[in-house]
Amino acid sequence: MRGFGVRDKGTDQPVNAHTLFHAASITRAFTATAVMQLAERGQLALTDSIADSSVTVGQLLTRDDAAFDALAGIIESTTHQKYSQYVQTRVLEPAGMVESTFNVPLTASNLAWPHAGHVFVRRAPNYPWDEKALPSAGLSASVADLTRWAALHVNRDPSLLAPASYDAMFKRQRDGERDNVAMALGWQLEHHGGEWLPS
Repeated sequence: MRGFGVRDKGTDQPVNAHTLFHAASITRAFTATAVMQLAERGQLALTDSIADSSVTVGQLLTRDDAAFDALAGIIESTTHQKYSQYVQTRVLEPAGMVESTFNVPLTASNLAWPHAGHVFVRRAPNYPWDEKALPSAGLSASVADLTRWAALHVNRDPSLLAPASYDAMFKRQRDGERDNVAMALGWQLEHHGGEWLPS
């Protein structure tokens, strides 16, 4: 693993494998893993309806940011823990993701600060953190940690989920917005060589 570029244009501090980046929608896969854990323990079912509607927990896992943010309430009411606390102790820590966090990263840490612009690049005034959006976009993670995360899922590691849960999570649920893209439970799939693979 290597880093390229700088964490902050103002200081020219280099990016490395342990630099934290805003993970954005990759966060959905962590929320999905938390939900699948609760389903394994029988604390909820993917077929459970949401608030007397026809929408199920499983369907929320294939939808937009607002759906994932709604899942935080389900996780919190089921576990009696804050979303960030549950995912930190039951998902990040078992995955060995010791650098990643749902807290606001310290600006003095090994953090890639966001920048914007095409011709004139400017440092963004704020880090993209919003407590309401933690389940859909709130994770900050390093490449080193995300590599561990990918390996755990490719290898169907039992420290996070049972094999059947991995299979269910990677099953194609609906078409995506582009050709050769589909949605699974918290994961996007891409069509390669006749297979739908998580991306």
